[in-house]
Amino acid sequence: TSVVLDPDDLLALSKFYFVRLSMLFGDYSFFLTFILPCIAIISRHLLLLPTTAAYTPPSSRNSIIISHHHSQPTLCRRSFFIASGIISSACLAPPITPSAAAAEGEALPPPNFHAIPKRYIAALATDPNASSGDNALQWGTWTVDPGPRGVLLSDYATTLSKSGVGPYGWKFESRDWWLEEHGIIMEAPDFPVREGKYWVTGGREQTAVLSVDGNGGWKLEDDEGGNCAVRIKDVTHLPCRSARYRQPGAENNNRNKKNTCSPSNAWQWGFPVRAGAMMPNVGGCEKQDYAVLFVVGVHD
Repeated sequence: TSVVLDPDDLLALSKFYFVRLSMLFGDYSFFLTFILPCIAIISRHLLLLPTTAAYTPPSSRNSIIISHHHSQPTLCRRSFFIASGIISSACLAPPITPSAAAAEGEALPPPNFHAIPKRYIAALATDPNASSGDNALQWGTWTVDPGPRGVLLSDYATTLSKSGVGPYGWKFESRDWWLEEHGIIMEAPDFPVREGKYWVTGGREQTAVLSVDGNGGWKLEDDEGGNCAVRIKDVTHLPCRSARYRQPGAENNNRNKKNTCSPSNAWQWGFPVRAGAMMPNVGGCEKQDYAVLFVVGVHD
């Protein structure tokens, strides 16, 4: 029997539990994420969605776990465990090395690029179908996954609102703050993205070279440096959602106006956000949605 699941939902749900457990139980969260994602998957999917009979050839019975209902590639056993949060959360993964990539059959870095520990670009992609643009000065970079370093909306009143300092020492700006798909307030990325060439992916099959110049121009290129048909949405990691919430007029540094943009205004039951969906609005705030790109290599 083949169970019909949505991998994007599964990824978002598993990371939802992983992040919360890591905040509550620290080192024990790795063990607990073995149990709760399985419970979540069973309760949300197996009991709600129909199953369909499907014959699986003997040679591949051990490798097929889930069949996607949108004619997407099936999830193998390794991907199933990763998606469930048992090996890693949706936005956490070890750095890609040439030897590891070759062993797993994954793409190797293009010529003159070398693999690096994963970084994250927050891209203000007003047109998801674009392959180039001129607004990279408004893009930022996280050198680590900011989600596990963040603060739950439910804890805002007892933490950030009083101290203004998040875990690991990052500063919370009450008029200009960031939120991710699980309702976690996170540190702002570093602005702008530095000039250079980056090997990027959305955690799916597509990879591309992102070139950024010093004037904010950007474009997606193929491995040889030429134009390609890759769009920004093709290298966006859909389960990772992020948005910037600002007090109206904050960009003008108007500190005399009363701050109406508070995380306390956010509807906490609106999380987690579905993969690919827009982040929810928050009363009193101006919102900008950002796409998240994985940087897995840089130009030598």
